[in-house]
Amino acid sequence: MKNYEMYHDSDLSGRDLTMATVVIDGLRLDSAGVRYKSNFSFSIPGNKKPMKIDFNAFIKNRLFQGLRAINLSNEFPDPSMLRNTVAYRIFREAGIKSPHTSFANVFINGTYQGLFVIIEQVDKSFIHDYFENEGGEIIKPLAASLTWNDGDSIALKKNYEIKSKNTEGSWLRLTDFLKRMSVTTHDAFFDSLKSNFDFESYVPVLAADVIFNNWDSYFYGQNYYLYRDTVINKYYYLPWDYNVSMNNYEVSGGDYSILPGDKNTSFFSLPLPSGVMGNKVLRQRYLDELCKINTIMNSDEIKTFISEMHELIKPELLRDKEKIMTNQQYEKSLKERIAISEIEFEGLLSFIERRHRQVAAMLKAEGKICN
Repeated sequence: MKNYEMYHDSDLSGRDLTMATVVIDGLRLDSAGVRYKSNFSFSIPGNKKPMKIDFNAFIKNRLFQGLRAINLSNEFPDPSMLRNTVAYRIFREAGIKSPHTSFANVFINGTYQGLFVIIEQVDKSFIHDYFENEGGEIIKPLAASLTWNDGDSIALKKNYEIKSKNTEGSWLRLTDFLKRMSVTTHDAFFDSLKSNFDFESYVPVLAADVIFNNWDSYFYGQNYYLYRDTVINKYYYLPWDYNVSMNNYEVSGGDYSILPGDKNTSFFSLPLPSGVMGNKVLRQRYLDELCKINTIMNSDEIKTFISEMHELIKPELLRDKEKIMTNQQYEKSLKERIAISEIEFEGLLSFIERRHRQVAAMLKAEGKICN
């Protein structure tokens, strides 16, 4: 468990970077950038707001333990405070590139703010760790599911943010990629696009998002990244933000079916899921990945990991006066359904066990028996 202390003289109420001194387990880092972040989790009552620390903001090329920036997530409204951590652990077990997490007690100007989840930022440091060619373009969709807007450059630049290598050529290549995805038939979807899009980085995440009921994702045009390897001109899909996953939500229509045509599957009409479902090669890979993710999620290793993390952070959460849940709700957050700010959350372990059975039954109905 790390201790993060931040000291600053200026106002931290907005979203602009504020210069601050950050002390991490006694190591002092002057002139770091700190700001509030997020939208939904920022709405939490009280002082426990999500933050980003940019070690590189005012002192270029400075890293902390190999990182340029980290996120301090309050995990609102997840009563277990584990959903991001568990999702990324499942991803790594499945060979999916995803951020690492940890936990920290956070203080601002000497005042305890509570226990936060540290989440690695998808940035140049992340790309350096996962890709051979690290000098490419990091793209963050803001409200877009990779649909083609008939060449509307204003809408394109409103809906996407190119965080590195932001050149006019970058926008032209993104435009061309979106157009090709839009006009390519389902039969040709894999063969036509595989040289410019890494389906191995996307299909497993699609399977996980369906299993996790993760509506706050590509399905809503947000919470994912693209990385374009500029050496080979290829886009990769990177998952992000799973604090509201692994639950049965009335707001999103309940559990997702694994194939289009059944209850709560309108997202399969979006460009990427539609192309996967309509292509024989990709559809089979998707079913294989459903088996793989569903098996990993329900494994003893993941269940043990969840129980261990629950016990690890319990002492700190019990003294956290800014947390979103009561002590009793936290104790019940793995096995029982509880309400946080009018949002009902299924117990994390209960969801895994129930959803595993449900997905396995749906796969069996398709003739897919998972080992």
